[in-house]
Amino acid sequence: MSLLDWALIHLFSALFWLWILNWGGAKWLEGWRAFFFISWFAARWNAEQLRLYALCLLCLQCIWFVIGVFVPSWRGFP
Repeated sequence: MSLLDWALIHLFSALFWLWILNWGGAKWLEGWRAFFFISWFAARWNAEQLRLYALCLLCLQCIWFVIGVFVPSWRGFP
């Protein structure tokens, strides 16, 4: 995967997590919508739990992005 593809994938994914964290996405996703956008286990979560999940995944994603920039073999998705 090229560096441009890698950066674009992570940009759009980071925007999704930031939407949940900062721009009201957690309130909108709360309930049955979380099942479709996140996963089955998030269907019962409230907005604060969704925000915590988004924060954790955004931090992990940033670390993975930086590693992938310097180690191209880590750019794939399992």
